[in-house]
Amino acid sequence: MIITEQTKIYQAIHIKWFGPSAHKPSRYKARSGAGSIWVTKNYGLNTEQNVRVIAEEYCKRKGWPYDMLYIGQLYDGSYVAVLLHE
Repeated sequence: MIITEQTKIYQAIHIKWFGPSAHKPSRYKARSGAGSIWVTKNYGLNTEQNVRVIAEEYCKRKGWPYDMLYIGQLYDGSYVAVLLHE
């Protein structure tokens, strides 16, 4: 692959749901090579809405600007978010 000025490489954000434990409520973990964050599940939102909110929160905490946020589901039920910044 030839990398040009038009080629943009970003880190994908992996988002996985963790069920409640004896000490913690249901929560999501968002991670990439830049680190990870934990976010408590918002029961007022459906799964897809929770994933989008968490991806947006991750970008906000990391200071990553984006114009579009694409989200897909993996075979194991977790999600991946990819940013597009023009």
